[in-house]
Amino acid sequence: MSRVKTTVESRRTRGLCIGNTSLGETKVWRDGLYYIERDEQEASKLDQVRGWRAQGMTYQEIVCRCQEKGIMTRRGDPPKLSTVGTWVRG
Repeated sequence: MSRVKTTVESRRTRGLCIGNTSLGETKVWRDGLYYIERDEQEASKLDQVRGWRAQGMTYQEIVCRCQEKGIMTRRGDPPKLSTVGTWVRG
């Protein structure tokens, strides 16, 4: 098991993608490998949602604000309460 952990950590430190990407990141195919890069558009949406939460807005208010502003999930759907919770927590 330690070999697996060591390999995964080594790949992460080199910027290689292991499985799914986190919010605000994207996979980029380069030189025969997938690398993780920051997705500026998605990251700015997350920053905006986290800012609204820091201002004291409830998750329901944030969902309504996202719908007003056209902020969608990766799949193109309007966010749900659970999605907003995930975005806020990071």
